[in-house]
Amino acid sequence: MQTSLPFLPEDLYPRQLSLIREIPFTRREIDVMACLLNGKIASKRIAYLLPIDPRTIDTFIRNITLKIKGNTREEIIDFLETSDKIPLLKKHYAYLQIEVAFAKSLKDICKRLQENRPFCILENKEEEGSFHFFLVTLLQDHLKLAGFQVTHDTTKHKDNYVICILPSDLQTLSPSFAHHLKQYPKDKTLLLLSIGQEKQILPKELKGFKTLSSEKYNNYYFYMLDIIKIFFPNSKIDAIILSFQDKYKRIYDPRSDHPPQPFMQVNKEKLPFFKHIKFMMLSRKWLVSSALLIVFFMIIGFFNLYRTSGHNSQQHFIALSELPLPTKSVFLERPELFQEIDKGFRKRDSIQTIALLGIGGSGKTTLARQYAHEQKANIVWEINAENNGNLYGSFENFAHALGKTEEEKRTLQALQELKNSSERKEKLIIFVKERLKLYSPWFLIFDNVANFSDIQQYFPQDSKTWGEGKIILTTRNNNIQNSPLISHVISTGELTPEQKLGLFTKIMNDETLHSKKSEEISAFLEQLPPFPLDISVAAYYLKSTNIPYVQYIEKLNSYTKETNELQENILKETGVYTRTRYAIIAHSLDHLIKNHKDFSDLFLFISLLDSQNIPKSLLDQYKNSDIVDNFIYQLKKHSLITAQTSPSSLEPKYSMHRSTQSISLAYLIESLKVTHESPQLREITFTLDDYADKTIEQEDFARMEMIAPHLEKTLRAGLLTGFSQGLLESKLGSIYYFVNNDKEKHVLDSGLKILIKQAIEHLSSKDTSRMARAFLDIGTVYTELRLYKEAEALFQKAIHIYETEDSRDDLQLSWALSHLGNIYRRVGDYDKAKRILEKSIHLHKEYKGDKQRAARSLGYLGSVYRGLGFYQKAIHALEESLDIYNKNYSRDHFRIGWTLTRLGNVYSDLGDFQKAKEHFEKGLMISKKYFPEDHMNLALTLTYLGNCYRDLNEYEKSRDVLEQSLRIHKKHFEQKYRRMGWVLYHLATTYKALGKHKDAQKFYDQVLEIYANYCHEDDIETAGILRNMARICLDKNRLDEAETLIKKSLKTLQSRQHVDAYRSLEVLGEIYLKKAGNLSDNKKNQENEHWKNQAQDLFSQALEIAEQNFPENSLHIERIKLRKKRMYE
Repeated sequence: MQTSLPFLPEDLYPRQLSLIREIPFTRREIDVMACLLNGKIASKRIAYLLPIDPRTIDTFIRNITLKIKGNTREEIIDFLETSDKIPLLKKHYAYLQIEVAFAKSLKDICKRLQENRPFCILENKEEEGSFHFFLVTLLQDHLKLAGFQVTHDTTKHKDNYVICILPSDLQTLSPSFAHHLKQYPKDKTLLLLSIGQEKQILPKELKGFKTLSSEKYNNYYFYMLDIIKIFFPNSKIDAIILSFQDKYKRIYDPRSDHPPQPFMQVNKEKLPFFKHIKFMMLSRKWLVSSALLIVFFMIIGFFNLYRTSGHNSQQHFIALSELPLPTKSVFLERPELFQEIDKGFRKRDSIQTIALLGIGGSGKTTLARQYAHEQKANIVWEINAENNGNLYGSFENFAHALGKTEEEKRTLQALQELKNSSERKEKLIIFVKERLKLYSPWFLIFDNVANFSDIQQYFPQDSKTWGEGKIILTTRNNNIQNSPLISHVISTGELTPEQKLGLFTKIMNDETLHSKKSEEISAFLEQLPPFPLDISVAAYYLKSTNIPYVQYIEKLNSYTKETNELQENILKETGVYTRTRYAIIAHSLDHLIKNHKDFSDLFLFISLLDSQNIPKSLLDQYKNSDIVDNFIYQLKKHSLITAQTSPSSLEPKYSMHRSTQSISLAYLIESLKVTHESPQLREITFTLDDYADKTIEQEDFARMEMIAPHLEKTLRAGLLTGFSQGLLESKLGSIYYFVNNDKEKHVLDSGLKILIKQAIEHLSSKDTSRMARAFLDIGTVYTELRLYKEAEALFQKAIHIYETEDSRDDLQLSWALSHLGNIYRRVGDYDKAKRILEKSIHLHKEYKGDKQRAARSLGYLGSVYRGLGFYQKAIHALEESLDIYNKNYSRDHFRIGWTLTRLGNVYSDLGDFQKAKEHFEKGLMISKKYFPEDHMNLALTLTYLGNCYRDLNEYEKSRDVLEQSLRIHKKHFEQKYRRMGWVLYHLATTYKALGKHKDAQKFYDQVLEIYANYCHEDDIETAGILRNMARICLDKNRLDEAETLIKKSLKTLQSRQHVDAYRSLEVLGEIYLKKAGNLSDNKKNQENEHWKNQAQDLFSQALEIAEQNFPENSLHIERIKLRKKRMYE
């Protein structure tokens, strides 16, 4: 026989151990002491067994030593050895070992089942506080540890495993559960039985399911493993189970414990109630006491029997509302909600209340009535609580239904004659209250409650005056769940695709429907709001008119009065619903608009935005925060929005169903007479413009991605003026670039250019400040797209606006100058860039502008100083920029990574490749926290880092990061784009260093093909391209072509006195040296010295430039000197 082991984790801690030598200890302290006593002295060994952090073990040991007034672990052991708890502590240590072995076995099972990742639904039909109720928590944790995906969502039963814990008394199973059980596959469903249930007769609905009784098990561990084995009888987990059983027998000594008993069995001796019964039975007086008690309870029982069953049957005091439901042929079963109601009513409260919450037409009333039909209470009644008039009238009808005797009818007649309405209502409520108490238990429905305060007087609260019963309250008011009288809230939610299809086909009842392709029907239903009302209206409408699906969707989107009236007439004939979706929403909107003068503007605003994830901060920017809070409260009250929380953001966001939003927009456009020139649209545009502008400037990429869909939706509405459209398109274009993840948008090709072009065409307004700001946004994107001339023109326009007396704005001017200076930096006009950026920074400091702008401008200026060869100035400017970021932003702000990368470029130019590498790696690490792994910012830093690794002879690292950069570039650019050539060139150079000449030459050929399209411009970047092309031609021994290219590069650089001229001089020197080496013997003596002298002169010029711009220990200087020295070796 298997030995017994405590069932619940709490039982691992005997009460005798909580107090040792009159000193109390916590559970974890007991664990630690048991380990110390059994030879586990080191914290790491104890931590492995428990398992917790070794530092936490040290804390527990420190606490224990303080309690026993000792100092060492040895003193703890001495303390325990002088107590009488050693046997218990040794046994407890064995339990801990078994727990670890059990957890390891489950993890081993998880590895065996990892290919399947089985999904398991865990249902508990037992009462809270029972043993089986606690069993759920253990099963859930251990199933997850074994690799199961555990859920309590009963809608996910298809092809998944199901474990259902049955109640102790099988007769208490509700009919709804039996019906619900039919949905589960019998071969994948396991019913867990309690002790004694094997002797009970299983209901016929449970026949055929697998069962497992706890009666034959003496410990939980073997029981749990057998559950898994039942689901996987032919798997490879048998060896794991046998291994655990062997460990269990070796660890656990049955002689040290009490005689075994079934692990599920409650030890009655431990319970105070049973101890008291035992004591009474030993007493002789107990016999007399018990006899009197029996007589007393018999009298009470007969009285209750007379008052309820007998009295009721004689006088027929039962009130039953008419609870109309759709006919079975068109009725939608929702067993998952039925079961949730069952669960909600499981508590033992005298009055239990469940609120069914959902949008109008989601099936709340139908579900409540269906559940009411299943009840066996003496009174089942529905109260219409839609408004005060309906509520009082419905309650009055309820009173008359309860008044059965002549005396009660006379009382009601007298109440009717009272002229004081408050007195009449008060006495009517008292009358109903008395009857409900008399005829308990009862079941009430309060239907369509708007506010709980409206029904509070009529609502049963205290069982001492109202009796016992259950209440279902249906409401659209999401705020009603805050009421302390609501014990459970159930959201009716959306229909699943299967439920939509089932309801639709039931109503259509057309054989031809089943012959249609299911894809066509599903595609049609996907376009409908997923609620019973909308599916029903569509089905009845199509059944009546026989119009195609496409035409119905068109009518649905247009929402004409004629369509709505026809829908209402069809619904009236069915008798299922009284109002269409349009009528429900229009009624709510009317109520909201009358509630507050600003609500119409706010509702128009959210109707123009994307329906999902509307940030509250955006609404706060449009209207006062207090008004917005009230607005949100009212929307929740009508179930028009849902609040959404995100673990990555503390900002509240709200969503509404798309059909609700489109109906609202159509209604508001008509009722508010909205046109292109409406002032509300102008204010909405400006709010979005300001919000997006701030988001872009703060470079908050998460918020950019969040606001983009709202800009898109507003633009698609087709309600904006050209100017308003241009403003928002400028912001959207900027966001597309800066969050370029290419999700369905080729943000770096013509699509973005078209969008930006449209924005410029629309920007012609007297609102010059907004127009200038839009020019900056568009110019920034043009800069990144290397459309420098177009960007320069826009920045100049913005500067002109900010310098004009009427719209003078020095801070905005400084920002525009910063952008313009960056353009000149990009094209290599460093002198002009330096002058403009220094002016920008001066204005920043003079007018105390935004620190982030100042830091960015300093970063640009640092890069300009680098281009001019002023390396110390470059380092100073970049470090000043870095200092601002460090003081004002988090240490891992992405601009810190941006600045570190630019510092790395400076150190790389100086030949300090080790320092450059450190900066590149830090910059990359920060950027990875901000950007997705395929973002272009990462690709740029990876390329710089790859070049640096090559310069440090770390060729494998260079290859790896450059290949990663190439993968990112391929995702964003076409094969012939300029940046592709840049990355391929550096990767080919690394391949060459690795000795992979064939791969290197293949890439070099691609580079030449790409660069052929970009070598005709006269700027610094093109000079670099020409130099790289010359190097490739030199490598391929195409010396004349190489010479032509490098001379063109050199001409551009020398005309600008650019420090990079030394690089081109070096390459030209290498070309001449190779020419000398290629001479035939008869020409060698004649021309060899000529080419060598030419090369020597070029190297000397390169060295002179390097020595003027680089420190003495620069690797560039050393490299050129070495090259000159080897010329004659």
